[in-house]
Amino acid sequence: MTSGSNRLEAADYKRMEEQARDTFWGYLGVELVELTDESVVAELDVVRHHLNMAGLLHGGVSTSLLDSIMGLLVMYKRPGETVLTTNLNVHFTAPVSSGRIRAIANLIHEGARSYTAEGRVFDEAGNLCTFASGTFRVVGRRNDG
Repeated sequence: MTSGSNRLEAADYKRMEEQARDTFWGYLGVELVELTDESVVAELDVVRHHLNMAGLLHGGVSTSLLDSIMGLLVMYKRPGETVLTTNLNVHFTAPVSSGRIRAIANLIHEGARSYTAEGRVFDEAGNLCTFASGTFRVVGRRNDG
């Protein structure tokens, strides 16, 4: 994982990785590839429990992946604060049944308490499979203790 700013120190990355391991992020098997002030890149190996009964990547998996990385981008911009998804719009453009998918999120708008991000999921061949936009609200300081 690489970093594009000094917002979070190495100890913060380690803490984030440890916290994520036992959450939905960890259950999905998401791997953080890159995190900067402007974007997040994450990857996921599509495995059997990610598939629907038709043998295709379940839409909830790609939706969760995009919601998670877009939210992570806002949390990165606002360390120590609680961030909630207030709107999520998802479009599925191509099916995936196996391999490694790559998700990329970017900020579109940054306000005092509201952020808008976009995210895209690509298959191994670089085909766009899912894209989304999300609005995230900063609601206050996080209570980690």
